[in-house]
Amino acid sequence: MDENEEKEAPNLVSKKAPSHFASEIKRLKSITLETAKKREFIPQPLFWSLFFSELDKVKREREQIRAIEEALSKLG
Repeated sequence: MDENEEKEAPNLVSKKAPSHFASEIKRLKSITLETAKKREFIPQPLFWSLFFSELDKVKREREQIRAIEEALSKLG
């Protein structure tokens, strides 16, 4: 690796794509803002129920991936 490649390496690390979970949370935020912008009426209990059920789904997926990664790291 020459000097130019060494200088570029940190830049490659800092430009990582967002994780699946970050994308999912960004999607939920976008949906929330679009709904507010359109001033669509959604009863508050229903809105928060839907929002938190989606958030719980993301958390469950994250926990499953962590468990799989942990199991794979023990094998390898």
